[in-house]
Amino acid sequence: MQLRAEFFNLLNHPNFANPFLPLFLADPGQNGFAIAGNREVGVRGYQIGATGDVGIGNPFLGGGGPRGIQLAAKFTF
Repeated sequence: MQLRAEFFNLLNHPNFANPFLPLFLADPGQNGFAIAGNREVGVRGYQIGATGDVGIGNPFLGGGGPRGIQLAAKFTF
């Protein structure tokens, strides 16, 4: 029998992403920020600094979520 435990983000450090990402990566708008009421758009459109799970609005899957623990048991005969 094999027992296994895996810990992800054990110390629960914050995983920061690009704060100028839109709510969802599927939004038609482009990445940018407001200056004096106008939208300044980046030269290359989306400058993605987040993992895909955070970009699609689900921070609990993959790299953007809180700490996670995975336990497994394997029987070999």
